[in-house]
Amino acid sequence: MDVSQSTPLLTIAIPTLNRAEKLTRLLDSLSAESKSLSWPIEIIVSDNASTDDTRRIANGYVSSGLIHYRRNTTNIGFDRNLAAAIGCARGEFVWLMGDDDRVAPGFLSKLGPILRNEAVDLVIACDVREDRPLENNLAQFFGVTEPVHAPLKEFLVRYGLFGILLCMGHAIFRRAAAEGFERIALLHTTCAHVFVLARCFAERPTLFLTDSAFITPVMTRAERTLYWRRQVAQGLYDEAWFNCLRPFMELVDAGVFVSPVPRNVFRMNYHQNWPL
Repeated sequence: MDVSQSTPLLTIAIPTLNRAEKLTRLLDSLSAESKSLSWPIEIIVSDNASTDDTRRIANGYVSSGLIHYRRNTTNIGFDRNLAAAIGCARGEFVWLMGDDDRVAPGFLSKLGPILRNEAVDLVIACDVREDRPLENNLAQFFGVTEPVHAPLKEFLVRYGLFGILLCMGHAIFRRAAAEGFERIALLHTTCAHVFVLARCFAERPTLFLTDSAFITPVMTRAERTLYWRRQVAQGLYDEAWFNCLRPFMELVDAGVFVSPVPRNVFRMNYHQNWPL
């Protein structure tokens, strides 16, 4: 598929930093899946001043016509890098994808007709761990057996899905409907996408798909330890994953932003109540 077409249906935006090996797996999977598409796609890699082989590897895919590559001269933080990637997007829809994920076989082919024919602004896509079958995904966990249409607010009340937005790969959104990334990115929380998506799409038509959209890697104990040390060193996380939303809740409490949904429905994947 030629990514140079003027009006892509979908932009896949990939923020990255020093994960050249993992990025290669993702771009290989996107390359394989995009070859059979009959609709225009755009792939953007936004490099946050990596010091490994990311530039060389990404440029190899640029020369093949697969991706667009942009690079920050300095590390501007995850949120601002994400905003930069979205700012370059030309697609009608944008899919934020982690550089360590892989697209699930066959999903892109199914996604095109959905984005063209469904009157939705946000698609909630499922992931699956690489050590599990594709069908053992988020939809199965929540007992969803067929695609569900509803506003995001209704999903939050029914399933407690707010926590899945922490993983940006779950959100495929209409670019024209999402606003505020650049402003909120200045807060440096690494979670700008969470609050923006919840705020912008609380009342908009949403589709919860049951297919596995992407495959997430299983981290080794050493990788997990390094990851948490890095987050704690940056003052982003305290004791648990859900604490990364605390900066936004503090802003809601202070009246800086209006909460997009009632406070009592900020629940995580495993139906934990938000500790307010």
